[in-house]
Amino acid sequence: MLISFSNPSIQELCWLDRSGSDFVTDEANEQHDLQNSTPKRGRKRVRKPETHKKVIRKYKRERGEEYISVSGNKVPKKQCSLDPCDCTLQCHTLISNKRKQKNFESFYNMSWSLKNAFISGQVEVQDVKRRYNKNEVSRRSKTRVYRLQDENGEDKIVCKKLFKGTLSVCDGSITKVLTRKRENGTPTSE
Repeated sequence: MLISFSNPSIQELCWLDRSGSDFVTDEANEQHDLQNSTPKRGRKRVRKPETHKKVIRKYKRERGEEYISVSGNKVPKKQCSLDPCDCTLQCHTLISNKRKQKNFESFYNMSWSLKNAFISGQVEVQDVKRRYNKNEVSRRSKTRVYRLQDENGEDKIVCKKLFKGTLSVCDGSITKVLTRKRENGTPTSE
C-alpha cells in the first residue's frame, strides 16, 4: 500500500509492510529487494530421462536384453538360435555357429533405424520364378530371398528359418520393414 506524507519536509514515499503494521521507506525496500534477489533453491527436480522406466525398457529392448514390459511381464533376452535347419539350401553348412553369433551380436548393437536398414538390405523381394498351376490365379506374386554374411564377409542365401533364428526377429518385424520400404522407398525408423 502506497502512502504519501503531507509534510513538505518529508517527501518520500513509504510502503506499508505486508503485515500492515510498519512503514518501510524506499531505501529500506531497495535493500530488502537486493537481499532477496539471489535465486532461491527451486522445488522442481532436474529431469533425468535416462533413469525413467520407459527409457530403460526401450534401451534394453533395443539391445535384446531381458526387461519388464509395461504390463509387468518379464520378457526374456533375445538369443541366437544355433539349431541347424533342415532346408534344401543346406544353409547351416554355409554359415558356422560362431559367425551366426557374431551376426546376432552386431545386429543387437545397432539402433532401431540401423536394424531396419539392415533387414531391408539383407532381404530382397523378387518376382516368383515358376508357377506350377497355370490355370489358377495365385495370390502370391513375390518371394523373399534372405541373406547373411559368412566367415569371409560375403552374403550367402539362407532360408527364412535360419535368418529369423540367427537375428531373433519375427515375421511381423520383417514384413513391417519391407512394407515401409515398398511404400516409402527407404526403411524408416519406428
